[in-house]
Parts: sequence; C-alpha cells; structure tokens
Amino acid sequence: MESALYDCRRILVIRLDEGEDLIEGIGSAAEKHGVDGGVIVSLTGAVVDPKIINPGGMGDEPEPVETQLEGKMEVDGGGNIALDDDERTVVHVHASFGPSPNKSYTGHLVSAKVKYFVEAVIAVLDRPMVRRVNLFGTKVLVLE
Repeated sequence: MESALYDCRRILVIRLDEGEDLIEGIGSAAEKHGVDGGVIVSLTGAVVDPKIINPGGMGDEPEPVETQLEGKMEVDGGGNIALDDDERTVVHVHASFGPSPNKSYTGHLVSAKVKYFVEAVIAVLDRPMVRRVNLFGTKVLVLE
C-alpha cells in the first residue's frame, strides 16, 4: 500500500457542452487552470456512446474487457487528474452509465461524447499526483 497526504485549497468547476469529448475536455480545463493533481469528486450529466474497460474474467491474469455502449445515457462518476512520466495530464475516470431505468454499466472510462452537458467538480490538490507505468509490467498507469 502507498499513501500520501495532500491539501485541497481550490475547487475547479467544469461544464462540458454537447459534442465535446469528456476526457479531453476535463484534461483541457485542468491544463488551462494549472491543475496537475486533483480529485474528481463529482461527474454528472449525459453522454452518448461511452466506451469502458473492466478487469475481465477470473484467474491469475484476466484480460481486460472493452465494451462499446451505444446510445444516450446518464453518467455518474469520479476519478482523478495526475501527470504521467512525460508530465502530460492524465484524466482517470470510473463511472456508471444508465441507458434506461433499472439498468446500468460501470467501468473505467475510455471515451465518451457529451450529450446536452456534463458537470465536473474537481478538488485541486496542493501538488502534483504522478502516474507511472508499472503495474505487473503492463502499460497500466498507477498512482505513485
């Protein structure tokens, strides 16, 4: 286990509009405001055609499963903003997507386009969070 204590002194509020890419939009807003470490405490709105990844099946080394969802759906999620080894902004989001009442999908968000609007509230940390490629020798970026 790793842990670190951060201070939070600012809140970044973002509204993404219809047609914008959700991950790119959050990343652009973070860069615009100099956010290199943050916690996405609220992510709500509507998206279309999100793509998610889940860990996969059982076993010692399950292969991740990528799922392309289709249509308009509600989104509710959270995550974080960090820097990678090359000091590029990394937006990491896990979310639930509801295409209809009593049905939802949950996973790591790969991509989604905004439908109507999406609002994100980000607690800005006092110093950068860093993601490194080192999880079991794979290309998965993990917090350091």
